[in-house]
Amino acid sequence: MRQALHILRKDVRYFYREIILIWILAVAVVWSGRWAEGLFIASAAFLIGRLVHAETIPGNRQFWITRPYCWKSLLGAKILFIEIFVNLPAALAQMGILKVEGFSLAMRLPALLWSQGLLALCVWFPVAALAAMTSSTLTFIFSCLGLLVVGFAGGQGLFLRYTAVWPTGLEWIRISFVAAVLAGLAFVIFYLQYKDRRTALSRAVAIAVAVAGLVAYRSLPWPAALRLQSWLGRAQADAAPIRLSFKPGAPVYFQTFGNGSLTSLHVPLAVSGIPTGDDVRLDVADVAIQVPAGQSWTGRAFTMLGSTEKNGSTEFDTVFPINAVFSRAIAGRPATVRVSANLTLFGHSRRTTTRVADKPVNVSDNMQCYRDRFSVLFCRTPFRWPGALVYAQITGTVLSPLNTLISYAPYPAGLSLDPIEEHWAAGPPLSQPDVTVIWKEPIAYFKRDVELSGVPLGQYRYVTVPGRN
Repeated sequence: MRQALHILRKDVRYFYREIILIWILAVAVVWSGRWAEGLFIASAAFLIGRLVHAETIPGNRQFWITRPYCWKSLLGAKILFIEIFVNLPAALAQMGILKVEGFSLAMRLPALLWSQGLLALCVWFPVAALAAMTSSTLTFIFSCLGLLVVGFAGGQGLFLRYTAVWPTGLEWIRISFVAAVLAGLAFVIFYLQYKDRRTALSRAVAIAVAVAGLVAYRSLPWPAALRLQSWLGRAQADAAPIRLSFKPGAPVYFQTFGNGSLTSLHVPLAVSGIPTGDDVRLDVADVAIQVPAGQSWTGRAFTMLGSTEKNGSTEFDTVFPINAVFSRAIAGRPATVRVSANLTLFGHSRRTTTRVADKPVNVSDNMQCYRDRFSVLFCRTPFRWPGALVYAQITGTVLSPLNTLISYAPYPAGLSLDPIEEHWAAGPPLSQPDVTVIWKEPIAYFKRDVELSGVPLGQYRYVTVPGRN
């Protein structure tokens, strides 16, 4: 410990200019918003790279390996530096934002600690691990730029193209998997580099784990994640009376876009038996079409919210991308259509009525709302949007949810330096200052199947939308 503090004092003296810059940017984050957030992260990453390279790991000609350095003291000094001069300014910046925006600091302490833990484990430590595998600041910078290129350009191309889309509410499960792999890999590299300086092995492990993690991320089955979510959610309501059916009198039809190369299948569904005051969200639906000749096709749709009527029913016009050649081939043939839907029931409704103005006012312990000069309602929460449907009711009219793409994550905060998340409610102008905010939380996750046989697909509507040449 004594040697670690000695190394820490040496690093503080050497990097005092960078430390001052980090604190200036932390203040800028509080007062200037997101543009300073990117500068803070980039500057912090550069400082961490320089910090690690003060005792470069790769190679055998560094001055420090001739000193009686204990690897645990050296690594501890670097981690302690990151916590004090990177994590602490980030935490104080978040606290400053909460204070400026009028949120209570005491009630957000667990979320603040969780947020800083995520930043350390998933951002700062992996950056330090990358620096430990490079021999100079220049190679470190080019390595970071290379990863950014892979993350953005590759993500828009190969990665997103071949990665299965997941239901919005369950995405947190595989993001957690990636975060755990990233944090674990950072500590493995720390151990290999600082204990034995095995750079070649560290780089091989990093590449192998990255490739394996990408494959696992892509192949991780969402049904298993749904079962995990159902277990974590601990159903608080009985969903047995809820039924799924094809909407009576509504045709299943194809719709062609442009020159006919893009076609979608529209399958109107109805959900009945919903308890009074509750809502249902369709997380994911699988459809399968089979004709007697043996031809078949499957498709998938994600995250749709139905508007529950007074009779306890709601409707979904599920849309599935379908191969245009297949849709023309099966036209006119009787077919069997099967739909398997995973749904979430939202209930335990609670509401708060308050008078909103052009400045944010507290409508609950965890939410503020205000209206802009166009009388549109905005609501915001610290650290992450609640995993519940949030509605606004104005003069008896319930508007659309402020955010339909909610996550079921149990975490109190996400991975972001700016802790404020804001959404707005679509609807008519706020002619009255009183607004009722309604929360409905997930109370049951369930699956329903429905099948319709002998469907004469040729009798369904085929709508062509003119394309732009």
